Amino acid sequence: DYLSVSTNPALSITGNVDAAIEVWIYPTASSAACIVNKSGVSGTSYYNYIVLTNSNNSISFQVGNSGAPGSNQNTLNSAANTITLNAWNHVVCTKNYVGGGTVNYYRILINGVLIAYNSQANPSDGTPTAFTVGHQPSATGDYFPGYITGIRVFNTSIPAAYQTSSITTGTTIYTVPTAPAVPSTSSI
Repeated sequence: DYLSVSTNPALSITGNVDAAIEVWIYPTASSAACIVNKSGVSGTSYYNYIVLTNSNNSISFQVGNSGAPGSNQNTLNSAANTITLNAWNHVVCTKNYVGGGTVNYYRILINGVLIAYNSQANPSDGTPTAFTVGHQPSATGDYFPGYITGIRVFNTSIPAAYQTSSITTGTTIYTVPTAPAVPSTSSI
């Protein structure tokens, strides 16, 4: 199962803006799968942003792709095994634009700790359509194995708790909110 929300500019991350995506994930298997995605229609390669898990239990944050897969995009990957299977993981991905420049700073924070950081040129923009949770429409069978909750997209400023100038991975940036209840198969 997955959730799809039709086009809504409030869910886009375009241009020279600060932005953050916050989500709780409970992966039940190692898989390359979409967590949240603001993308084009099925069969196209365009997306505005995507946060996904990789088969090595890492997180990828990709922003801006208006061409063939892997082109015109900024990608940040965490190291392998930075998410825990069968447990709640609090994931925050941020894009920080430094006014007047041509560079964005990208960060992945997992359970309050800065896991990955880089700076890249501003990504290309386009006209995204659907916002999906748990599935990437342009990828056949790309369904998230597990549970997703607490999704928040900030496209105007990064919440104070997630703002940091740190570029030192392993640095604790914020206190993790209380995790959701552990899913029960009897309640599904």
